[in-house]
Amino acid sequence: INPESLEDYEPMFKKVAGVTHECWDLLSFDEAEDDLLLFSANLGIWQIDHNHVKSFVAKYDTWKLFRSISDSSRVSVGTSDGLACIYRENGQWIDQGFVDGIEGDIKYIFEDSMENIWLSTGIVLHKMNILSYRGNKIDEINLTTFDSISGLPEGHITIQPYGNKLLFGTGSGLFTFNPATLRFQSTDLLGEKFFSKTIGIHRMSKDKTGKLWLVTHSFDGRISIGHVTPRIEEGQGEDPEWVNTPFMGLSHEIKHAV
Repeated sequence: INPESLEDYEPMFKKVAGVTHECWDLLSFDEAEDDLLLFSANLGIWQIDHNHVKSFVAKYDTWKLFRSISDSSRVSVGTSDGLACIYRENGQWIDQGFVDGIEGDIKYIFEDSMENIWLSTGIVLHKMNILSYRGNKIDEINLTTFDSISGLPEGHITIQPYGNKLLFGTGSGLFTFNPATLRFQSTDLLGEKFFSKTIGIHRMSKDKTGKLWLVTHSFDGRISIGHVTPRIEEGQGEDPEWVNTPFMGLSHEIKHAV
């Protein structure tokens, strides 16, 4: 490498040709001979293969893409009109259409260890249990909707899996779900700071080291970004450390991804 021409080796971003609308989610899809990157835009879902060839998959106004844990060939699609599915079979995508009985914006999708599918509009939370299939297509479902009667605070809800738990970030801190009582309860897995209900959680994301990154907001409107390593079990060990000082120089505007 000639040190006088290092600019020739600097990485750079290159726009994907033909995509002019807002993009909302990315999903890696690696299986057998498939090595794909799915991305969602306002007018549909696209894929990019290992040769960097872009092709159209399905026409949905999509917020969220989620690959099923119980059937890795299925990708659930959270749209502005409900929940849809696409299915990978023999190297091709099959558009299975919408799942009957689910309407409205679906912005978050996660599957728990009991194969329940959790869906959030950002305000309303649903738990979907699949009762039957027609071939590999979801046929009958049971849908349970949760609100403040179930112990959830009113307002924004974000979901993040961690270990064998699903964590629910709300405007009043962190909550977990108790399947025995069918109720949500505050948890100290992230420490007292997020158990006191004085700090709201806007976004959550887990990195490869096990840290949970959060975008938070206080009742006086202050926005913060940082990370914390959760307790393994509630009430055990020292209070987890909330690390946000290195990021205090970032913009104080709300952040929608972390």
